[in-house]
Amino acid sequence: KTSDKNLWMSEVEGSWASGWSPSSMTNALGFASQINGDLRELNPSAYVLWQPVEDYYNMQEVEQKNWGEAFVDFDCQYYDTTTNTALSSASEPPAATPSSSCPRVVWPPTTAPRRVYLSALSRSTRSST
Repeated sequence: KTSDKNLWMSEVEGSWASGWSPSSMTNALGFASQINGDLRELNPSAYVLWQPVEDYYNMQEVEQKNWGEAFVDFDCQYYDTTTNTALSSASEPPAATPSSSCPRVVWPPTTAPRRVYLSALSRSTRSST
């Protein structure tokens, strides 16, 4: 703040719940608190998430953490993330049977194709007061 230079807060991420728990509000509230504190205390000109899309299998079976805001199965299996039920395609209801179709998208689908956008929260240069 005192050097009068732009600060970019980058590679931000975290896991606030112990073990694999992607739907835990502890993660959402922990991350929101982290963002709030960083914006308030550091006053960055940009805020960049670190790897917002994580590998579903790696987080669940290997890391046992909750990194990432979206989990994608890079092995191309479809899952209903609320029940962890395998689906046959992204447009099937959760009662469907598994298939090896690719690519995976998150259930439930919308009428428009779903996309994951990587973005940064950025503020324009402020005038000094």
